Amino acid sequence: RQLLFATIKHPVCCNFPPSLTYMRYFMKLLIHKLESEDADVCEDMYETYSELLSRNEDEDETLCYKSYKMPSGECISLQESVYLVSQGTTGLSTWQAAQHLAEWIFENPQVFANRSVTELGSGLGLTGIVTCKYCQIQSYAFTDCHAQVLYLLSKNIEQNLVPDKFKSDSDSSDRDKKILRKIRKQLSLSSGGESSCGDEQTAFVEYRDTLESDVNDDEIYSDPVELDVSISSWDMDSSHRLATLQADRRVSICHLDWECVKGKILEKLKSDIILAADVVYDTSIIPALVFVLKSLLDTGPDSNRKPKAYIASTIRNE
Repeated sequence: RQLLFATIKHPVCCNFPPSLTYMRYFMKLLIHKLESEDADVCEDMYETYSELLSRNEDEDETLCYKSYKMPSGECISLQESVYLVSQGTTGLSTWQAAQHLAEWIFENPQVFANRSVTELGSGLGLTGIVTCKYCQIQSYAFTDCHAQVLYLLSKNIEQNLVPDKFKSDSDSSDRDKKILRKIRKQLSLSSGGESSCGDEQTAFVEYRDTLESDVNDDEIYSDPVELDVSISSWDMDSSHRLATLQADRRVSICHLDWECVKGKILEKLKSDIILAADVVYDTSIIPALVFVLKSLLDTGPDSNRKPKAYIASTIRNE
């Protein structure tokens, strides 16, 4: 029983239920391991496993929560796709380089103390959330270009960076539920990608699922260039491409397409430190990335500003 309540029935898992696939797989392995050791398996374990097997799977399984337990004991939970590549982007999953960069940042908070930071290709936010939570930053700008990535990124920021006193049950509006429903539906229709929800072996990771309702496709993403974030949590600027978190005005989120970028937005994003992790999966965008980096690192006549860039990238065989 203690083992059961330390895992599947742990309060964290009860608040953010793991995906059905993950829970079934975990319980099957756990029971098999206990039986192979001739240990007494309590009835609660068999009942829990039977209950999981009786549940119906649906398109909700296309989104899950991936949680990272920090050395401080806190968990950072990110909502993401169970597929490594989906909807024409790799940004709906957290990649290995982001985990390593986040670990380095946690161990070197002095590098970011009183510094403004811009992150390119923020994805679902692990690197930035760790930086904002554990470093005394001056400001942090999350950027990406994919509509679904930006929406899930905004929800992950709200989940992890907005204090509980600013949250309420009404924060999950009908519109939010519709958007999540649309994302799940689209992921379900394009589910030919490789799953990251079982094969990936990452320490301190748990996959979790989420729910919700119906959607009218015409209601959302009418303009893929504009940000689609919750107005109850974010203040949008006049361009509708950059929004500031109401609960912590040091934090902002920005739509930034490297291949179609304007000088005005790059000026707003110039910072002391530029971060990026696993942003060159598609090598054809490297020239655009180099242009954006060069623009952000260009000090112009301001010789006192000496920005730095930290880029983490996974070395692949291809």
